Amino acid sequence: MLNSTAPIITTIIPTYKRPTLLRRAILSVLAQSGPALQVCVYDNASGDSTAGVVGRLAVQDPRVKYFCHASNIGGMANFQYGLARVTTPLFSFLSDDDVLLPGFYEQAAHDLDTCPEAAFWCGVTILMDPEGTVYTARLADWPKAGLYAPPDGILQMLRGSMPCWTSVLFRKIVIDKVGYLNEELQGPSDMEYLLRSAANNRFFVSKHASALLLLHPDSFSETASLKCFWPGWQGMIKSVKQMGTLGDQDRKTIEHGLRHKAQRMLFRRGAAALAKKDHAFSGEAASMLRMHFINDWRAIILGGLTSLCLKIPLFQFIYTKAYRFSEWLLLAKRVALRKKYGSLSRYL
Repeated sequence: MLNSTAPIITTIIPTYKRPTLLRRAILSVLAQSGPALQVCVYDNASGDSTAGVVGRLAVQDPRVKYFCHASNIGGMANFQYGLARVTTPLFSFLSDDDVLLPGFYEQAAHDLDTCPEAAFWCGVTILMDPEGTVYTARLADWPKAGLYAPPDGILQMLRGSMPCWTSVLFRKIVIDKVGYLNEELQGPSDMEYLLRSAANNRFFVSKHASALLLLHPDSFSETASLKCFWPGWQGMIKSVKQMGTLGDQDRKTIEHGLRHKAQRMLFRRGAAALAKKDHAFSGEAASMLRMHFINDWRAIILGGLTSLCLKIPLFQFIYTKAYRFSEWLLLAKRVALRKKYGSLSRYL
């Protein structure tokens, strides 16, 4: 029997032309136990079967709400649109191709009830491909569960894996304290929102497996150009410098941590692009490393590999094979992750 009480939690699901995956995402929310909830779907003018898919679910379950824009306003703007319309005490974000795991909301709401000083709750996000291969588990590497206060919380975000907002339940007071998303950052907007929230609030960390983040060829992280990420990283570093709640030394530490993560991100994405013969992307990533990081060995290596792959087809073939093998080897070593989280693929 459906819960007819006023919703406590709003799930914001922006969507664009993924009706089948969207249906799975919505059902994963409706299956949550715990407080009363509503699912607010914001369609970026898909013009396909999305409206019908959501409409049929809404007939079966009135907790599903649907809004369709007249035209595509952009992915991050659509997240912002949903955030600006939150009226419930708690809310979370869910991409249309991801899945919430059982017990997420119930555990998060319970912990927030017992820890009223926490402005938001973070659980573990498992990154997995459609075949059920586990790549990593965000937050599983943190030293402890429990309450984190500024600046320790934001510093831990940079020392360990970053939380993924798919497994975060926010109190609405976060909006009152830190405002809305910085749309200009594009790709890193979600990361910057979490950093800004952690710089201004206490938050609770749990090792509860709360969501699956799907890695597939059509995901934003796989298809977005470098221009969607790199300027945003620069803007995020600039944003840290303006966080008045942090001391000078903490801001410097955070800036250094973000720059280090940026170096790794550029090199990692450039190397992956080169394996796919996307020489323009890998060359641009190498240029960004040379331009923004003095004497960076990653720029030299990535630039050299790109040049060799362009000039020598056989070298490109060997590089692609070697890259794929290194990926396989890395995943093969993650036995503990597979044992702990592999069975969760049944929710895909």
